[in-house]
Amino acid sequence: MRRYQAVRKVVALLHEFHQYGSITPAQLSPFDMVLLNPRFEALLEEYGNDALFSEKFSEFTVRTAKSILKGFLLNLEYAGFFSFDGVTLSTVGDVITQTAAKHYKRGTASLLHYVRDFLKYLYEYGLVETDLSVAMPKIAAPFRKTYQGFTDNEIRKLLASVDCNTLVGKRDYAIMMLAAQTGLRKIDILNLI
Repeated sequence: MRRYQAVRKVVALLHEFHQYGSITPAQLSPFDMVLLNPRFEALLEEYGNDALFSEKFSEFTVRTAKSILKGFLLNLEYAGFFSFDGVTLSTVGDVITQTAAKHYKRGTASLLHYVRDFLKYLYEYGLVETDLSVAMPKIAAPFRKTYQGFTDNEIRKLLASVDCNTLVGKRDYAIMMLAAQTGLRKIDILNLI
């Protein structure tokens, strides 16, 4: 695989030299130097042009989407696919998992969004026979740990300390019960009053 990447980098450098007459390696990132096969490159360009023409995405968003999709398509190539012939739902699932693990630890939602949209585009325009976008996993909500502010015993003690014989005490007791039973924040309770 390293030899394949080295060949692709050399091709990218030669392409730059042919196009601009010079090579400026300081301005090239390794990802930009890696080229997709012509078939995938053409699909990516068509997708970007369609998104711009239909005004679905801005020019900046299209560049972002194409960059993210390039990572997915490169991993598809590394898996041995140079077109979508023979690509199954299982293949897409495996490649998207691999792509997310390698490149998009924090931006998995963007990866899933753009790849799903790209695969749906391919299906809607008849470029693939199967809707491969259904293989995209649904992203789960991030795990949030909740902390209990008071124990049940502490809540009982707090409620017992309120003087319910006065109007202010009844109000305070109602506010404390509301907070204890619903978990509403102070600001939410104040907005109710």
